[in-house]
Amino acid sequence: MFVAKLSSLQEVYRLHGDWLYSKNMPEKAVEMYIKTIGFLEPSAVIQKFLDAQELSHLAFYLLHLHLAGCAMQQHTLLFFKCTARLKDDALLASFLDDPRISKTCSLSVALNECRLNVLELCTFGSGDTALACAIASRHGYHDEHLSLLLETKEFSKAVDVLKQVDAPTACSLLLKHGSDLLRHSASDVLILLSQFISDYHTSVEVFIPLFVDDPDLLLLFLSLLAHGLPVARRLVREHETLCSDSKLQEAIEKARTAIVAFPSIFGCSPFSSLLELLLRKWRASRHALPHACGTTYGSPSKHLGVQSSIESSEGGSSELSPIYAEILLKTLKSRTMTNEEQYRSTLLCTIFGFEEGMSLVCEKQHELQLPMAYFEASNDIPSLLRFCLKNGSKDPTLWTQTLNILASQSGTERQIREVLLHIERYRLLPPLTVLEILQQSQVVTLDAVKDFFLRASDELTDQLENAHALLQSDRAEVSRMAEEIDRFKSKAQVFESERCDFCFLPMELPSVHFRCGHSFHTYCLSSNTDTKTPALQTEGMAQASYCCAVCTPQFNAKRRTIGLLSKDVTGLDPLLRSYISTGADREGGILLENVVQTPAADVASEPVGLSTSHGTSDHFPGPWPPLRSSTAAARCVIDPTGEN
Repeated sequence: MFVAKLSSLQEVYRLHGDWLYSKNMPEKAVEMYIKTIGFLEPSAVIQKFLDAQELSHLAFYLLHLHLAGCAMQQHTLLFFKCTARLKDDALLASFLDDPRISKTCSLSVALNECRLNVLELCTFGSGDTALACAIASRHGYHDEHLSLLLETKEFSKAVDVLKQVDAPTACSLLLKHGSDLLRHSASDVLILLSQFISDYHTSVEVFIPLFVDDPDLLLLFLSLLAHGLPVARRLVREHETLCSDSKLQEAIEKARTAIVAFPSIFGCSPFSSLLELLLRKWRASRHALPHACGTTYGSPSKHLGVQSSIESSEGGSSELSPIYAEILLKTLKSRTMTNEEQYRSTLLCTIFGFEEGMSLVCEKQHELQLPMAYFEASNDIPSLLRFCLKNGSKDPTLWTQTLNILASQSGTERQIREVLLHIERYRLLPPLTVLEILQQSQVVTLDAVKDFFLRASDELTDQLENAHALLQSDRAEVSRMAEEIDRFKSKAQVFESERCDFCFLPMELPSVHFRCGHSFHTYCLSSNTDTKTPALQTEGMAQASYCCAVCTPQFNAKRRTIGLLSKDVTGLDPLLRSYISTGADREGGILLENVVQTPAADVASEPVGLSTSHGTSDHFPGPWPPLRSSTAAARCVIDPTGEN
């Protein structure tokens, strides 16, 4: 019943509005038509006002249509057109400021319609586009707003929009529209990118697609982040004005500080892109490889749409080649590479023919075989020799490979002589190994290697003579030691020292005498704790035993020398190594062992002569115990094996 009454009332409003409109009273008529919103079809009212060109009343009706929530996107577009023609700022402000309108109408679609009708309506600048910009800005349609500004070439305003919005929105807008902005406002965009890196630690990889149409600008940006302003200025001279921008310099320095703190910001892809751009510049300046090489291998970087035709147009004089090579090596040396970065760097340097960079990366990876194979395949003998001279000490097998490569080629006698001289100078390979390598070649002449083998033969002869001399000396020493041992076993020894060999005061009891001929006061030995050998108590001695304070340091030095020598024989035959590690003179050790193991009864009958002025030690009251302790002390000095 209520609905029927309401529809009847609205029908009365419609009839009243039609009557007022027919009487040429549109102001009152539109008030009646507004009361029929929701009941009367809006198109009927709109058609009336359009026919009469009553745009102000039509805009007023459309505004209330939006407020009632009954408007469609065509109504929104029509309202914008009316306000643009009328230039009614108050009406437009009431439309934009009302929060109910943005919730009930499709403003984005209306904005697109405004953009499509810009040229058609010939209202460029102050017409639909300006209106659309105001609407988009007021209601937060930043994407549409930025697109409109770029279409009208208002790039400074577009940058201002990016500065005003929040960081995530600005970043997404830059990724979508940054390529256009870079062509017209590169400095502002680079500053924004640097701020994202320094403030939010955004990865540089995210921004690389923006530079797809300008590899020089990408090279400038990456080199600024990697090396700073001086290097970037040398690389890209076309952008000198950008390098002179103080605001950009400040933003770049902050970004570099963030990269130092968080290296993952400048990750694998930015590093590979920088390396590829530098290699393209280097190759273009040298003209070492044909430009078709880029077509053969394709573009190594997935982010760069740079073809070989672009590379050929990069130009670059040959005088810039050393600069590019220097910065390339600096880039590779200063970078702490991951495994993926090392792999990509090796691949890029190999593709572009940058041998120094490939060798450097392989040295970092300790993969020395790849450069060897590359130089052999390219038949680059000078580079092969330089690489071996630099890394041959790390891996002597490189010289073996180099000799094999040189021996398999004709006309390499001079290089073979050079390699042999280096091998001889640093003793990298034995002569027999060199002979085994060269004898397999069918092209190496005797004239190329005879000097090396003659010098090796002379050196071996000298070594043999020295070895014979040392052998005779060792045999004489062994004979002397054997005679001394026999004398200790069969003859008495008279101790006649009148002064202590430690304090040089006259001898007095108690005292200790050693087979080596040195004598000491007991308290002198007691004060010198280094001469005590408590380990000898395990041999049945009831009291502490002493070592000669004069001879023991000499023997300890000899023992340390033998220990050091035993560490340097790991490459020898196991039997010889065990011989050296157990002592330099096994014969003397065996003889001394026999002396120590001799029973006391076998030598007790032999008198032990002691100096009457000195007497015997109170530690050893009988004649034999001092002899036994002195024998043990003599064994510590004479036996070079250190076996106690």
